[in-house]
Formats: sequence, C-alpha cells, structure tokens
Amino acid sequence: MAKIVNNTARNKKEVFISFRDLKQEEYKHKIISLLQIMIPFYLEKGLKIHFFYQVASDEEFNTLLYHKFMGSNIVFSNKCMKYDEISNYNSAK
Repeated sequence: MAKIVNNTARNKKEVFISFRDLKQEEYKHKIISLLQIMIPFYLEKGLKIHFFYQVASDEEFNTLLYHKFMGSNIVFSNKCMKYDEISNYNSAK
C-alpha cells in the first residue's frame, strides 16, 4: 500500500507505505525490489516517505523495510497507526 498525501498544514507531500508479511521469501523479495524502484522515484519528487503499520503483527516486517531503506526524508511511525489517524488519508491521490 502506498498513498500520496498532500498535507496542506505543512505544505509537504508524503507517501505512507505499509505491507503485510506473508512469511514467504519470494513475496518479501518482490516487495523489496518494488521499493528499490519506488522510493528513489518518490524521493526525487521531493516526497517524504513514512513506513508504518496498522496492526501489531505488521510492525516487525515494516520495521525491517524501514531499516533497509532508511535515510533522509524516510521515517518510521513507531506506533500502530489506524486508518483515521493518517492526516488527509481519505483525500490521498
């Protein structure tokens, strides 16, 4: 899941990324391969990347992804984030 959010309060654009770990190496490698393309693309567009999770069981996998890609303008929300807690989530493009 990747949503682009235009946060007018801070006048920044953000991408929220969260995945479920299906405990299959092939699936994990596909996600990492896609993120190796997506993250540089979003960063080049000036977007801030947020890794997060929506259920506790997804925390470990999304933490792993964050540590693989962490850097400037890439953050990890270290709490279980519910749908209605993501600013402007419903108006995401």
